[in-house]
Amino acid sequence: MAGSGQQAADEVLDLMTISTSETGAESVCATDSTGFAETAQSQWIGGRLCRSWENPAEASIAFAGRGDSFLSGVAPEPMPVLPGYDTGVAAMVIGVFLIVALNLRHYTTYLKGFAQDLWSVKLRDNLFEDHTVSETKVTISLIMLLCVSEGILLNFAAPVRMAGNSSPFVSAGVLTLCAAVYYILQLCGYYTVGYVFTTDISTSIWLRGFNSSQVLLGLFLWVPALVVLFNPVAGKEMLITGAILYILARIIFITKGFRIFYNNIFSLIYFILYLCSLEIIPLLIAARVAQFFNR
Repeated sequence: MAGSGQQAADEVLDLMTISTSETGAESVCATDSTGFAETAQSQWIGGRLCRSWENPAEASIAFAGRGDSFLSGVAPEPMPVLPGYDTGVAAMVIGVFLIVALNLRHYTTYLKGFAQDLWSVKLRDNLFEDHTVSETKVTISLIMLLCVSEGILLNFAAPVRMAGNSSPFVSAGVLTLCAAVYYILQLCGYYTVGYVFTTDISTSIWLRGFNSSQVLLGLFLWVPALVVLFNPVAGKEMLITGAILYILARIIFITKGFRIFYNNIFSLIYFILYLCSLEIIPLLIAARVAQFFNR
């Protein structure tokens, strides 16, 4: 009886002890993945645990560390940051919003004038409807809003990477600056064409129509720009909406220019030259420049 008890105690002790010594029994364990799987399956043969020398610790560790084990899990990936949560982009958006808000009390007065200048080819008859400092401030603030909105939408469509820097603020800031430069170049081009081919009065009406189209476009583009910042999933739809709004604004402005400049069949040739030089070629140049920055 004493011998049987001693033998049972030895078996329990063997089950609780992890053998690290190299014994001749290690050669029984397989060295490939198939052997590891067979060894693991044999641990519960007959409803009992195997002894340490039947399944060494090294084999169990190697089997648990296989690549297809559920213990390995999925490699973590960084969560993408929304452009609207970038500090620089948020500061730019809040800054232009404050500039617009400072002139908020003047908007109800001048928005009607902008809508009239968008289509009308007549001078203002009322003396009190002339340009004022307040109207200039409103125009500048809304043009800034337009440039920031265009910069945000362009940043979503084709972000600029300069010297390996992919910061949303840098990209959106560069594209906003490009939009502002493009607006100034258009303004200078329209003034030059008006100065050469028409009178000062017609040039003034034409330029007021251009500013009105850009001001109203900025008000409408502000919503798609905000959606792109905080809900990029809907970015494609917002880009399409912004493109449609931009095309509509250009069509209205070009139609007004046609009404101003068209006098006879020969003036149609000058109008076609105007379309090529100021409406089509600048867009092609801007597209090539954007392609250059995205290389």
